[in-house]
Amino acid sequence: MFDDARILDELKALDILQIARDLGREPNRQNLIHCTFHDEKTPSMKLYPKDGHFKCFGCGKSGSTIDLYMSAGQGMEFGQAVKEMKSRYLGIVDDQPLPKRVARPVAEPVKAPTIPAEKFSPIYASLQTFCRQYVSTQTKRQALAYLTGRAFTVDIIRRFGLFVIPDPKATADFLTSTYEHGQLESAGLFTQKGYFLFSKHPIIIPYLKNGQIVNLQGRCIGEPDEKMSKYQFLK
Repeated sequence: MFDDARILDELKALDILQIARDLGREPNRQNLIHCTFHDEKTPSMKLYPKDGHFKCFGCGKSGSTIDLYMSAGQGMEFGQAVKEMKSRYLGIVDDQPLPKRVARPVAEPVKAPTIPAEKFSPIYASLQTFCRQYVSTQTKRQALAYLTGRAFTVDIIRRFGLFVIPDPKATADFLTSTYEHGQLESAGLFTQKGYFLFSKHPIIIPYLKNGQIVNLQGRCIGEPDEKMSKYQFLK
């Protein structure tokens, strides 16, 4: 068993580039990454693998591999960082396996939409009409049972315009026979490869603006499995 000083030396000698990768930051050719301490559009944190240190030229933060790892947790203390790094990189486990740390995501600039959402309102409205008029299916019945079980009354469902994709294939066929693929892709309903976005998220929540549907959000029925998200948004 290493003593404390030896352990700290071992941790500080770890590859700082690998630490950064494990935190979700891929160094570029200049060994720069997006800072783990503040949001930024251009990477300004320089990694120095020879001595295991870093320096951010944006906010001024600097330190060792341990300091970099600490930056992945909100308010993570030194002792906790050492404990996790001992387990993760040196195989020294004090008690139970520890969670993987990931730095907060890189801030992405918000881009203004190039096409007004209202342009696709007729497509969304026709989808809503088709789904409401389609014959009752098992999916429809299951979705209604789920919603009513969550205290959604029929009046609330109608008032907010919620509807259900009754049959993914039939719905996709209706859309593709009514509109061009380019329109449907631009509206966010289909992927470039022709996959209907709400095939597994049949409960549709419309977003209204001045009485027009300008966005759609899908939800699965019940709780999803580990490989599927609870909600699906337009592309």
